[in-house]
Amino acid sequence: MTSLVVNCAVNFLQDGFNFFPFILTQHSIDGTPITSNKPPVYFTGGEEIYVGNRFRVSRGKLHRGQETLDVALKFDFYNNHHADLVDEARLYEKQAKAVQGTALPVLYGIYCATINNRLITCLVLEYCGSEMETSLHDSEEFSFKVAKHLMALHSAGLQHNDISASNIVVKNGEPRIIDLSTATLHTCERTMDIEPGKPRPDALDFACTELHDFASEQGIWEPTDIFYYGAVIPKHLITSAESLLAMTPPYLIRTAKGREKILREASEILRQLGIVEKEPTP
Repeated sequence: MTSLVVNCAVNFLQDGFNFFPFILTQHSIDGTPITSNKPPVYFTGGEEIYVGNRFRVSRGKLHRGQETLDVALKFDFYNNHHADLVDEARLYEKQAKAVQGTALPVLYGIYCATINNRLITCLVLEYCGSEMETSLHDSEEFSFKVAKHLMALHSAGLQHNDISASNIVVKNGEPRIIDLSTATLHTCERTMDIEPGKPRPDALDFACTELHDFASEQGIWEPTDIFYYGAVIPKHLITSAESLLAMTPPYLIRTAKGREKILREASEILRQLGIVEKEPTP
């Protein structure tokens, strides 16, 4: 494809200027001239789904011959971040090519043109769903799906650097990672893959900060220690509510009421950790 016809109204919120349609030309990612004589593609039905300080994103339909695709167009309308979008497209097509359509959206191209004395640039990406409505912490299974995508991205040679809920979208219950604007080249040196229920490895032994932090924050690994009233306690030291009681700051258990409260909390902690108190030996 050599040109993109944006056949829907675009509103420049900052100055109230509207125009349509307009035509953008496919931009070369690697500097190689594009000589294809393919017919234009058309973007219709644009609905703005994101407005930020740097970019704006519209969802609509991309008509490519007999094919109609659900897409998201990531626009720079003010020539402030043309180079950033070119760099992002390059990451999609170079390092992340193999994970397009699985961990990441498919990139359908980058287009630009000078319209009314402004350089307009956009990435055309597969629409992969809406922003998460719940927390990642709500589902270990879902978090692990994201972790697998993140591991695939690392194996492809990229570190995302902003793996937050706003950069995870969901469609039919399946997550995708979006937005490579902060991604950097990365040689992942992790010594193992993330596996649910496995003991959390030491960060230095695991050898990849982004992956270790994500798995730790989402509770994918089985915890090896807990944070308890200002102290980090190794899990293997916790065998009973009484053992936690012995590690409790004295001022909290000076009274019978305080001791009873801490024992209730300790029993709940044991339940969450899956620790069954041993029956006393006769």
